[in-house]
Amino acid sequence: MSEYKDLLERIGDRAPMPEPAFDRMVHRQERRRRNRRISAGVVGVLVTAVLVLALASSRRVAAPQPLKPTPAGSNGRIAYSLAGKGIYLVTEGQQPRLVIGTPDDDAVERCPAFSPDGTHLAFTRQGATGTIRTFVADVGEAGIIGDSERFVVTSKGEYWACPEWAPDSNGLLYTNNQGLWIVGTETHESPIRIAPFPDLVDAGWSPDGSIVAAVSRDGDVFVVSVRDGTLITRAKGPTSASLSWSPNGDRIAVGQGNTGDLSPVLLINVQNGESQELTASGRSFVGYGNPIWSSDGTSIALRDQHEADNGIVIVRLDDDSWYRIPIPTLDPPDVWALRWSPDGQQLLAASGCSVYSIPADGSGQPLLVSSQDVDAQRCQLPPGIDWQGVPR
Repeated sequence: MSEYKDLLERIGDRAPMPEPAFDRMVHRQERRRRNRRISAGVVGVLVTAVLVLALASSRRVAAPQPLKPTPAGSNGRIAYSLAGKGIYLVTEGQQPRLVIGTPDDDAVERCPAFSPDGTHLAFTRQGATGTIRTFVADVGEAGIIGDSERFVVTSKGEYWACPEWAPDSNGLLYTNNQGLWIVGTETHESPIRIAPFPDLVDAGWSPDGSIVAAVSRDGDVFVVSVRDGTLITRAKGPTSASLSWSPNGDRIAVGQGNTGDLSPVLLINVQNGESQELTASGRSFVGYGNPIWSSDGTSIALRDQHEADNGIVIVRLDDDSWYRIPIPTLDPPDVWALRWSPDGQQLLAASGCSVYSIPADGSGQPLLVSSQDVDAQRCQLPPGIDWQGVPR
């Protein structure tokens, strides 16, 4: 830890990371996991006893119940936020429901994100004063559990990224003007700064949760250890970029943000910081952004920011090919966000004032999954979309 403190003081002359706070959060997580194991064991014993008694007292074997199929891509639930006026949930076969916020208040809700285990939803809320706060709500079979919404942390800064869930669903990664932070999601958890880099615009966890990457407004890409903040590598990417980790954690895809610059999409080696331009079939992808890696690591989805393809581009890394997926032309068409479904078969795309589910292989027609009663005048606010993964 002393080496880390020296490193942070040399990089940013900032306050040292509170060692006891980190240890307390780790201990709290260990206690929660231990309690869950004990509870699971007790429930298992009770369930077994009930089943034995039921079988012993029954003279007929009950007819088998049909299994409920899991819809393609997720358990059928999508969260989205358009125009910043509340967060909606969409369950397959049903109409969208407003579950967070109200259309008539002054708050702006953004960044809906399901935890990897599917049991929580994080989101941000910005009030009239401009303060951005992160909240977490619990998710059950029927949707958001009543009265479960709780404040987690305040993120102050001109540049900020949506909070990102830890792979184990036990914490969030976020940024502010003072650097890169993690925080637990229980009430009154103390945030912990792991790096003092300023002006960060996007950040994300490695698949195993041991390291994180962040990119600044000027295009500096940092990779640091979660445990002690050690700088692993540093590279240069496009300005105001967004990033995505490869599923095996060896590379980061970085593509430009909403800027007038036309920059190529880069693949950065995590260990040595070396970068190469993303190409396919001899073509580069200058002016494309929001790279999103598929869960199997074979493909990267890109959004076209300068309308050369007027759609989504899928780059297949396994066979050096690419293809285009058109989306409906809406007004305005230039505010997009992309998400792969957990099984890699579908894409969520936010275009203008609408959210679509689109077959990732380019076959079939886009399916409108969002409500049509969104104020079009407010649709220039960046949208937020996410799939709920299948709970394990």
